[in-house]
Amino acid sequence: GLGDVYKRQVLFSYIIFIYFVSSNIAEKILRYANSVRRISTRTEKERLIPIFKEVYSRAFRNNRIIGRKIKPYIVDSVEINAFIIGRNTLVITRGAIETFNDEELKGIIAHEFGHLNNFDGQIALLIKFCTTIFLWIFIAVSFIFKLLEKSFENSFIGDLFGMVRQLLEGVVKFVLFIWTLIITGGSRRKEYNADMYAKSIGYGEQLKCALYIICLLYTSDAADDRI
Repeated sequence: GLGDVYKRQVLFSYIIFIYFVSSNIAEKILRYANSVRRISTRTEKERLIPIFKEVYSRAFRNNRIIGRKIKPYIVDSVEINAFIIGRNTLVITRGAIETFNDEELKGIIAHEFGHLNNFDGQIALLIKFCTTIFLWIFIAVSFIFKLLEKSFENSFIGDLFGMVRQLLEGVVKFVLFIWTLIITGGSRRKEYNADMYAKSIGYGEQLKCALYIICLLYTSDAADDRI
């Protein structure tokens, strides 16, 4: 019947969406959006590639669900950070490269491999695309209600459309607030798990040193702001 056809279409659309989110195309889109580039200069290659390969080799021996296509990338930002995109993209900022020594960078990279091991990158991609689609739908529906509200201005129907639009906006804000709380709580657990993973493959001390440096830098920045 029509119900079965609709269910199959929804299932097929869901499969296509999951495949897209898990694909290299989604990663490329986000790499472009975040101004991510490949390691290109001779200095970058001579320093970062051996560090990355050492950690990669140990992570792969520890757990073979780590993929074989993971590559290091750089963002030319002074911010001290490292992050993953999807399943195969590990990014280090210029600020992190210039702040940490080789051993500390190994700890940071091992932490990011912990995220890859726990599929955090793919989950984050799914959340980002789902949230974006949800917001697009909300903007479109809100725009339609505004048009209807204007079309029936100074009438009961126009007031009704305005009430529905305001109610819808309130519900969306509440849902996004709850969603943010859930993601924030989950992200703390993910960071802890990634720290434990780095420790399990032998980079606990290196990561501890890197985190200590970050703590000192942010503490000193906060002190400077108060002066």
